[in-house]
Amino acid sequence: MGQVIITIGREYGSQGHNIAVALGEKLGLKVYDKSVVDHLVEEGFDKDIISNYDEKKRHLFFSQKVNGLSNSIEEVIAEKIFEYEKEIAESGESFIFVGRCSDYILREYPHIVKIFIRGEHDAKKQHLIDDLGMTADEAEDKMKDMDKKRKAYHDSYCEYKWGDSKAYDLTINSSKLGIEKTVEFLANYIKLYNE
Repeated sequence: MGQVIITIGREYGSQGHNIAVALGEKLGLKVYDKSVVDHLVEEGFDKDIISNYDEKKRHLFFSQKVNGLSNSIEEVIAEKIFEYEKEIAESGESFIFVGRCSDYILREYPHIVKIFIRGEHDAKKQHLIDDLGMTADEAEDKMKDMDKKRKAYHDSYCEYKWGDSKAYDLTINSSKLGIEKTVEFLANYIKLYNE
């Protein structure tokens, strides 16, 4: 089997990160998510700045480009992450990349499987309450806020909309099967796809 690239977009609370990690373990693939922050720190970026501006939409009113260079820290970080995604893909490594427009940035590479993970509202909310210790109101607010930010970020750099099923090979509701069976389903799909 040659190179396999799996990208995972996810709704907040759908356990997309946990699914990506478990899928990576099952398939023996490295998962890139928050580790991109470590890479940018190695490149000389301040960790706090990256954490504050990672996956954030640039503010058009306050930013401009001169000779192709942007003064928007959000855009500079996004572009560095996109370069890193392509660098990994060009290395020939098989991997899973979570979020950060990877479904769009890496779309031209062969053997890419683009997945979007969603979930039932109440199940996502309960996960945030049980596993992350949020109150019901905090969970509700956080889901709305994070999904709004992820959508704005994705849609500002990509030609298609975040979560639009036509843009992905597979959209799955993790609330229906739970993490373990969702991972099993995805692993089987990827194996069949790469036969």
